[in-house]
Amino acid sequence: MNCAVISQDPTLRGSVAEALDDGRVGIRLASTLSAPIGTLGRDVAEDLRRAGVQVVVLDLSEDVALGLRFARFLSEEISGVTFVLLGPSDVPPAMLLEAMRVGASEYLKTPHEFAELSAALNRAARRIGAAPAPEAHEPGRIFVFFAAKGGTGVTTAAANFAVSLHDATERRTVLVDLDLELGGAAILLGLHPRYTFGDFVNNLHRMDRNLLESLVDHHDTGIDVLASPGSPNDGASLSKDQVRQALNYLRRNYENIVVDLSRVVTPITLTALERADEVLLLTTPDVPSLRNTKKVLPIVRRTVKGNDRIRLVVNRRRSQSLIQGSDVREALGVDVFWSLSEDDENVTTSANEGRPVVGRQKSRYSKDIQGLVQQLAVTVNGKGSSGGFSGLFRPFRRSGKE
Repeated sequence: MNCAVISQDPTLRGSVAEALDDGRVGIRLASTLSAPIGTLGRDVAEDLRRAGVQVVVLDLSEDVALGLRFARFLSEEISGVTFVLLGPSDVPPAMLLEAMRVGASEYLKTPHEFAELSAALNRAARRIGAAPAPEAHEPGRIFVFFAAKGGTGVTTAAANFAVSLHDATERRTVLVDLDLELGGAAILLGLHPRYTFGDFVNNLHRMDRNLLESLVDHHDTGIDVLASPGSPNDGASLSKDQVRQALNYLRRNYENIVVDLSRVVTPITLTALERADEVLLLTTPDVPSLRNTKKVLPIVRRTVKGNDRIRLVVNRRRSQSLIQGSDVREALGVDVFWSLSEDDENVTTSANEGRPVVGRQKSRYSKDIQGLVQQLAVTVNGKGSSGGFSGLFRPFRRSGKE
């Protein structure tokens, strides 16, 4: 079942898109019109009819009487169409009666409340017999890896976490490279992608399981990869709304979504952080990295839904480092959730070979990544925390001593 929204209010248009994004309502957004109602004519009605639109969200704030006349016109042109109308609260009873006559199932006052709009769309869907879209599993969890400074090792951590997470949970896992300018996750894994995240986003309007399978790269570890655009300019046209819709789609098709973010704070970066179930904020035990992390931490806290989802991870931990765990906590005011050992030889060799570090049994870094998965992700995904990873935990001790 298809829906159209007609409104000059960008907030309302965005709310309708968000309410329908997760697929649970059973209808999808097929058309968005922002032109004044007075300029819309028979060609619009024909376009909506051809698109199979059966629910129209119509904003009457511009002119209630004109909006109702347009609704009656659409009801005559499109058989069985249902309206969700929004307008001022002081509409005369005669106009509300007219709204019912033209097929309005709901009349909501403006400015709208998102929860009320979402509920109204659900009721409209049931009225036209739209069944909820089938889901093979609960919505997937999004793990976002982010750092405020380049060279912190975010891509290496995200890629190896994804491989280890898939191995531990045995669930569908996708690694998404959202460093749209200089992402290197595919190279790190030895892949030569034909398609990228940009291709995925540009085809969302016709996406199905078969098309998704053709756009992702299948790594021999079992994870799928959506690579960063091939050129820094290729990702420039992507919007935060497109990224939000893409992540929502991936939630419905993967149990685990691991996102490698750019270090630059952009609307796309903030969108990914906002949608995250867990944020792995990486830093290294050096002054420049800690300084940048302290600068960006307030932004992350304002964006992430629940500060308990923010996990501070110290990468390149060295037992003889001048900066220890207690120093990091004092500098940032945040407890260290986990640490990853400095293991340059194995990490560099694996990167040059295009193979995950977690395949190296003697690597300290590999054991730390597996411990992070065991500590965080396996328990979250419901497989328990006991078993094959015991003895691998290597966080900073609370005393700050190694």
